[in-house]
Amino acid sequence: MKLLRTSALAASLVATLSCSSIPMAEPKLSGSYGSLLKSVTRRDAIYQGLETRLFLHAVRMTPELVRAQAEMLSSMRSETPALAAERLTRMQADAALPTIFAITYMPELAWNDWDSKNSVWRIAIEGCPSGDAAPIKVERFDPPFNAEMYSLYPYLDEYSSAYRLQFPAEANCAHPGLLISGALGRTELKWDGE
Repeated sequence: MKLLRTSALAASLVATLSCSSIPMAEPKLSGSYGSLLKSVTRRDAIYQGLETRLFLHAVRMTPELVRAQAEMLSSMRSETPALAAERLTRMQADAALPTIFAITYMPELAWNDWDSKNSVWRIAIEGCPSGDAAPIKVERFDPPFNAEMYSLYPYLDEYSSAYRLQFPAEANCAHPGLLISGALGRTELKWDGE
């Protein structure tokens, strides 16, 4: 009986220690910005057995979110109304195409290659009448992140990377899905209604 308990404890310990996952930050979102951010964010994880392949938070950059972010940044910087209006115009132009800001954690640096033309991942917007669409622009951000990015995207942490994914105009539909797929796994995030 003692041997059975010892074996069970050892197996449990091995399983616990062999898991290489570091959970992504799940901040408490409060206020009107927090509520808005939560409504446009989807999250998922990909595992293979006990091994983590991907943790993902995907933020759909809606016009309402872009406006709220511009107002937040202008307030932080105590900008004049003219500067705040310029910031809003600039940020709206930057997000004129369908845009998703993705915060990722992957335990192997070689897997964290969404900005590579030969990425191990396929990324696409799906569910639009025009069919699937791959990103036309991928911009990568790595730590250390600045204070403004932490304020806008509280899901960021020192283990994560972030990507700004821009898709063609025809991928702009009411309820898109984001497909992330490859040899390491697959996930589909859907924005059914925000």
